[in-house]
Amino acid sequence: MSKYFIFIPNLLSIIRIGLVYPILNNIFIGNFIISLGYFLIASLTDALDGFLARKMKWQTYL
Repeated sequence: MSKYFIFIPNLLSIIRIGLVYPILNNIFIGNFIISLGYFLIASLTDALDGFLARKMKWQTYL
């Protein structure tokens, strides 16, 4: 497995972590539609991460 493919799951996780603040901020100021949009983006990155993990047989060893 090349180092490029190891970076993809980490990048998707960083994107999800980075979306936490905009989601919570928009909830607190009352922009629920924008918050929902950010949540959907985070959900899509999670689904893509899971799909790629199954397709490419990527797994993390603990």
